[in-house]
Amino acid sequence: GLSTGAPILPVSITTEMDGQITLLIKDPIDKGEESMSHEDKVKHILAQYVDHLQGMWKNKPQHIYWGFIEKYLRQIKSDTG
Repeated sequence: GLSTGAPILPVSITTEMDGQITLLIKDPIDKGEESMSHEDKVKHILAQYVDHLQGMWKNKPQHIYWGFIEKYLRQIKSDTG
C-alpha cells in the first residue's frame, strides 16, 4: 500500500459453469509519482482498480454480485425522486 510500500495486486476469482475456479492476479497497480499528493495517489490507484473491475464485469458479467447492483439501482431511484 501507500504507507508500507507493498505492491497492490488486483485479484479476481471466477467460477465457470463446469465448476472450474480461476484465480487471476494482475500486474501491480502503479502508485503514481512521488511528487503527487496522497489524495492524488489514492485517486490514481482507485482509477486503475475500477478499470480492472470494469474489464472483468464487461467480459464476465455473471460474476457481478447482484446485491451491489440492487443497492446501486435503489440509490439512483432515491436520488431522482
